Amino acid sequence: MNFEELYKTDLHNHLDGSILMSTCVDIINQQKIVTKHWTMEDIEQGKITSEFLGQIVYARTDMKDLLEYLRAFDVTGACMQTELNLIRVVNETISNAAKSNIKHIELRYAPAFHTSTGLTQQQVQNIVAKAAKEASVQFKVSVTIIICTMKLFAPDSEITQATFALYDQQYPVPIAYDQAGPECMFQFTDYQKQTDAIKVPITLHAGEAAGAEAVKSAVLVGRATRVGHGVRSFESTEVMELLRDRKIYLEMCPTSNTQTNVQGISKTLEDYPLKKYLDFGIKVTLNTDNAMISRCSVASELELMTQKLNLEPVDILMITNFGFEAAFNPNAEEKEKLREEAFKWNVKCLSKYDPEVEKKFCERMKLFQ
Repeated sequence: MNFEELYKTDLHNHLDGSILMSTCVDIINQQKIVTKHWTMEDIEQGKITSEFLGQIVYARTDMKDLLEYLRAFDVTGACMQTELNLIRVVNETISNAAKSNIKHIELRYAPAFHTSTGLTQQQVQNIVAKAAKEASVQFKVSVTIIICTMKLFAPDSEITQATFALYDQQYPVPIAYDQAGPECMFQFTDYQKQTDAIKVPITLHAGEAAGAEAVKSAVLVGRATRVGHGVRSFESTEVMELLRDRKIYLEMCPTSNTQTNVQGISKTLEDYPLKKYLDFGIKVTLNTDNAMISRCSVASELELMTQKLNLEPVDILMITNFGFEAAFNPNAEEKEKLREEAFKWNVKCLSKYDPEVEKKFCERMKLFQ
């Protein structure tokens, strides 16, 4: 099956996890950027190569946990601290998405992590939003920016307050809210007053490092209409029913989940709950999380799940359709037009493998009404 030809979305894509490896190598060597992982002498001796950085950045299935996975951002973040570097990374990420038939992408990032050279969070967001708009037009990809607050920073800190101030501004592309970071830090309840006040769509990381109760909290306390990962929702039938009844979309990222050692998920992924959720009536989407760090694409995730879970063409049609349904785009007419175009194209592509795929889709969708 040709997964590349399908029209797809990537709703859970960390911008600093999707920078090209070649771009990291180029920026580090050209701009002489030093981190705790290497010295200036290493740069001068030409040691900073793709192979060298790969040992630090590329995720593995034998990693201990999410924290080990996150060390890659020491490197990628260091390469995204200036206006020109931010523009380059946004442009390349959207360009690469277009090559893989991604028709809508949502780039999430924390502006607070891109201010080490003197840029303010507002300046960072203005740069990213403008670059995203220009790349969106150039490569014909719909783009939304998801601005993240981080659990590392207290709700009343200057950093968090500066991030929340960003949601009151207008940008050339749509924006949304996410809270990310280690789940052992500040929780959704700590930021509830601020999230209640913002007017943008909300997705929250939950059910990855923490279990089903975190997913429940994301929906009930955090007001999330989508949940980032949500993979551990199977731990509670109550939570699965909540997701189904409230029509919450899960942003699932299988490859990343094996690398961050998610509890209850085998490394071989034969027990990955995506199909279980789909059959239960929960709307699921497939995403990369960190395309470069995890070395995956939406197409490769679709192929992986098809192999591991024996997905049928109708399952793939449903998953891709949910991606366009779940997109954070306030222009309802534009959003529906894109979904319809993608649906028609994907029916055409998948009909080669199952001539009755559209009929089966209509029957299966009754479960989600």
